[in-house]
Formats: sequence, structure tokens, C-alpha cells
Amino acid sequence: MACIYHRLMKNLPVLSLSKTFIQIYYNFEQRDKRRIKILLILQFFSNILDVIGIFLVGIIGALSVNGIQSKAASGITLQAIDFFRISELSFQYIVAIFSIMTLVVFIFRIILSLYFTKINLKFLSLRFGLISGDLIRKILTSSRENLNEKSTQEIIYTSTFATESMILRVFSPYLVTIVDAMLLIIILFSILIYSFYLALIIIVIFGLISYLTYSRLNNYSFSLGKESTRLAIESNNEIADALDLYRELHVRGRTNWSAEKIRENRLELSKISAKSNFIPSISRYIIEATVIFGTFFVAAIQFILKDANTAIAGIAIYLAASSRIAPTALRVQQNLLQAKNNLPAATSALSLIKELGTTPIGDNRAYNSNFNHSNFIGDIEIKNMSFSYKNANKPALKNINISIKDKNTVAVIGPTGAGKSTLINLILGLQDPSSGEINIFGTKPKVTLELWPGSIGYVAQTINLINGSIKDNLTVGFAKDEISNEIIDNCIKDAKLTQFVSSLPFGIDTNIGDKGANLSGGQKQKLGIARALLTKPKILILDEATSALDAVSEQEVMETINNLNGKITMIIIAHRLSTLEKANTVVYIDNGAILHTGSFKEIINMIPEINKRAKLLIPELNEKPINEN
Repeated sequence: MACIYHRLMKNLPVLSLSKTFIQIYYNFEQRDKRRIKILLILQFFSNILDVIGIFLVGIIGALSVNGIQSKAASGITLQAIDFFRISELSFQYIVAIFSIMTLVVFIFRIILSLYFTKINLKFLSLRFGLISGDLIRKILTSSRENLNEKSTQEIIYTSTFATESMILRVFSPYLVTIVDAMLLIIILFSILIYSFYLALIIIVIFGLISYLTYSRLNNYSFSLGKESTRLAIESNNEIADALDLYRELHVRGRTNWSAEKIRENRLELSKISAKSNFIPSISRYIIEATVIFGTFFVAAIQFILKDANTAIAGIAIYLAASSRIAPTALRVQQNLLQAKNNLPAATSALSLIKELGTTPIGDNRAYNSNFNHSNFIGDIEIKNMSFSYKNANKPALKNINISIKDKNTVAVIGPTGAGKSTLINLILGLQDPSSGEINIFGTKPKVTLELWPGSIGYVAQTINLINGSIKDNLTVGFAKDEISNEIIDNCIKDAKLTQFVSSLPFGIDTNIGDKGANLSGGQKQKLGIARALLTKPKILILDEATSALDAVSEQEVMETINNLNGKITMIIIAHRLSTLEKANTVVYIDNGAILHTGSFKEIINMIPEINKRAKLLIPELNEKPINEN
């Protein structure tokens, strides 16, 4: 008995999906919850029309038998005639009136169903767009540490398709199931009042067959959905990786192998899709067979237990009820199986929503395209700041203290993994300190960027470019006509790109290809620097910004950077010594801690490894004592 009960609870649709449905429901705003409740109430009352139509069909059946047998109406049929006060009319008129009433009721019910379905789908589709948009916005404004464990393709899949599945393929079908369940309960309760035996037969036949069908397909559908979600993310990752690494795959002669692996993955995904799409057909044919079997069974029982008049009326009511119960039961099964199939995707979306639920959405105020940054002073104070990554054994940065005055240049150096990039992420407000504080012009980095957007420029070691023109890449985040060509020309000039852009067939409107495929490494880097200078920042952060440049290009860019000395605050992450000479202060970080701070020559004197490199690369240092200023 315990085993049977456990299996029943495991396969019961309401219990297996209700938790997810409730979780999705609570992600709606309060006004949307009220609207959902109102829609359910309206659909509940519209379901009563089905019951009325079914009994009208039964009355017509009973009247037909009475007419054939030339008998007077009795029972419920007589009560209905008296209720509508048409007993004085002829038999033909009475039948015609009930037929017209039945037709009107069913047509009106269909119109209401279409109307409510349209409203419901439109409402939920709009809410999917809002939830997905809000989720993407939170992703873009959240701490990167929250998403470090997820691949880009997983984030894209979860915030778009999985969120759509959550609303339109789990919540919506389940909501329709609630409405359909109410309809079934109303129909069965009404038939129960008319005939206990007829109601019992319908419950046993449709209930048993529906449960057995669902219990067989339930776990199968869920497993298909789980595998489909895994393969979709995996396939997208493989395609993205192959496109990013196509040069390496080409020289290794592994492009065909990679393509075949993706092909096999897509084939497996298509097989699962075919299986998922076949499941509704199984339910449909089983329900159709149930209706046919039930008709003969009900007819036999009715004629055995009842007189011909009552039997015909019962059969008519059964057929009318079946015409509503069968499609409704089919919808319930298919909607529950669809919800079950998409449950893994919905679960991943709910997980991401929960993870980012407390993430504040950044200020969306209008952007000032004049880039005045009036009254902004580029002072940066870092006091007793430490930071640890989630589940890390030791802090990435510990007890960091740095004071950077306005229009000074600070170079940060240290071995790979020392914590330099983490420090930059914290200054940019992409992550929050575990302890201590960072203040830019007296405010936290995130607040600074909200109050003075564009006041901080950033140049990464690897420049991410979009498939578009030079202008598109420089004005990322702005409307097409929001930035004047004068501003664009100035930042191009500052980044030493004027000659290159002038040589292009369409100037700044020339397409550079996917991820800058038509540019050299140095050109990409200088385009990234130009993009950082577009907003005329008061603080410029360069994270190994010259590492991808050749000697000539580096010299040109360094001229631009050096020309900014004394004009804006600069933080430079660097390995090349040539980028350190003009810095007011050099900070040496290793193992998450500041080991040395001083001028360029002081740092050389403190660190033997840098001393040796400096004498090789800067011959003048060999001509005088190292500690001479």
C-alpha cells in the first residue's frame, strides 16, 4: 500500500508541478496576480455554459425519444419546458427552441474561450518580455562574481528561452489546466446530481485512463526536457567555442572533427525533439479510444438499468459530456506533459531569478552626451580593503591601501595571479569589497558611475568588438545619432587612428567584421582605447592595454597616454617597463597584498627581478647609481 501511495503522489500532476507554479506566480507583480485571479474567476463562470449546453443536449435527446414514442415529457425535460414557459407550443417548436438555445450556448462558450485565451496569452507573453528584460538588466548590473560559474551561452539560454519556457510553457499550461480542471469538476458534479451511476462511469473511465496515461508519460517527458536543456546549452557552447577557436582548429586539422561533434549533438537534440512532439499524439489517440469504448459501455449499462426514454437521455448526456470532457482531459494531459517537459528549463530560469533577486537595478537616468562631468574630481581612496571570491580558501586581496590624487598616474605591477585584475574590477564597481572601502570622489564606485556616467574610461587587455562599423564600436551603449561625429573624430585622433580610418572606404562607417575580423591586433587595441576616450573620462583605467601592440603601435599609444599625464587620473596595469616611467607612483602587488609602493626607480631598487629587466631594457640606468633620482 505504501508503494502504491508513493507512486500516486509522485505522478499526481498537481503535486509535482504546483511548487514550481507557485514560485513562478510569486515572481509576478501584485497587480498581475490580481489580474490572473480575475481571469480564473471569469473563466470559471464561463465553464457553467458548458454544463448548460450538455443538459440541453440531454433534453433534446429525451424529447426525440418522447416524440418517436408519442409520449409526454416527464422529469427534468418537463421541468425545463415549464421553466421556459413553452409547454403550449407544439413538439417541433419546443425541439427547435432547445436546439437553438444549445447552439447559442456552445457558440457563446467558444467565443468566450477564444477571447480569454487571447487575453491570457497576450498578458503572459508581455510578462515574459518584462521578466526576461528585467533579468537581463540585472545580469548586466550585477557583480560578475555571481555569474562566474556560468558560461555565456548558459546565461543567454537561461535569460531568454528558459524564461520564455517558464512563463509560456510551464506557467501558462498549468494555468489553463486549473481552468480545465474546474470545468471537469463542474461537469461531473452536475452529472452526479442527474445520475450517480452515469457520473461514476465517466469518472472511472476517463479518470483511470487519464491517470494511467499521464503516469506513464510523466517521468519520460521530464527526462526528455532535462536532456533537451542540457544538449541545447552544450550545443550552443560548442558552436561558440568553435567560432572563437577556428584558427587553432584549422591549424590542428580538427575543424571537421569539431563540426562532426556539433552535428552529432544537434542530431541527438532533434531526436529528443521528435520524441517530445510525439507524446501529445499518444494522449490524443488514447482519449479518442476512451470516448468510443465509453459510448458502448454507457449504452449497455443504461439500457440494462433504465427504461428506453431515460437510457436515451443518459446516452445523449454522456455524448454531450464526452464532447467537452474528452478535449478538456486531452488538454489537461498535454498541458501537464508540456509543463513537465519544460520544467528543467523553467527551474534554471527560477534559479537565476532567485540568485539575482536581491540585485539592485542601476539608475536609468538620461545620459548626458556632452560629457562635461562638471565638478568631478578624480580622487580615489582605497582603505583597508580586502576581497575574497566565493568558496575561495584565501582572500584574493587583503588589506589594500592606495591613495590616488586627481590627475596623478598610478601603475600597478606584479606577477600573474597577484590580484591586479581583481583590484580593477573592484574599482570599476563590478564587485564589492568583502571588507574595507573604495571611494571615488567620496562615493562608492557604483554610485560614482550613476552620478557621473562616462567619467571613468576602461581599456581591457582583450578588446571585445561587435559586428558593425567603426562608429558602432565606438558608440556602444548609445543611440546611433546621440554622439556627434566631432566627438568621434576627437577620440579617433587621440588614439592615433586618424590615418587608418581615413584609408578605409567608408571611413567611420566601414564594417570591421565579426569581433573585428578585418582589423589587426594593434588596430583592435587602439580602437578600444578610442572607445574609452569617447566620453572624455576624468579617470582612465588601462588593463595591459598595450600588451597586444607592436613596438611602433605601442609607442604611438604611449604618446597618447603620456599626453594625458597631468590632465586626468590614470591607473595602468602593466608588465612592460616602458609604461611605468611616467607614473607618479608604482604599486607592486603579489599574492593579493601590496609589497612595495614608490616611484619607478624606487621600485626598481626594491625588486631585484625588475632591476635586472630595467637595466636590460633601459640602458641609461647602467650609467648611474640605481637609487639616484
